[in-house]
Amino acid sequence: IPNSLSCSVALAPVDKRGAKGYFRNPNVFLKFLVPPLWTGGFGLGALAAWLTGDPIAKGAFPTAWLAGSAFILWFSKRLRKFSIDEQFLYVSDYRFEIRVPLNDILYWRYQMWWRPSLATIYLRTSSRAGPRVVFAPINDLRWNFWRPPSVLLELESLVKKGK
Repeated sequence: IPNSLSCSVALAPVDKRGAKGYFRNPNVFLKFLVPPLWTGGFGLGALAAWLTGDPIAKGAFPTAWLAGSAFILWFSKRLRKFSIDEQFLYVSDYRFEIRVPLNDILYWRYQMWWRPSLATIYLRTSSRAGPRVVFAPINDLRWNFWRPPSVLLELESLVKKGK
């Protein structure tokens, strides 16, 4: 399966094991702050619209609130952080961390037109984290839209070296 094209990303060494960490600090924002801010803020707006008595607002705002909340919860629930060393991919959902051997990685995809841009690593076998790892890589400012993210290129080279 061919890999998608994208812009480059910056690497961030952050792991206590000495492995390179490739997660985006805004993942914390997207995973833990956006859902309660959206559901709380837009929920108050939907309640205010309901109390105005306008029949259009009574239906539109609560519907948009429920649909938006469902989407944001789905989006944020699947975000992971990961780090990598020469043998393993370490995947965390901020509650638990698992080790995935690099030879269990099938392929990756990058959605550069989605904002925030997301990368997905597909695994051969489903793990405790699921059959894929989704994260938001750090975009650098070089605007290399025709190149895959350097994070994924490095991961790909490590997987090839291990085979």
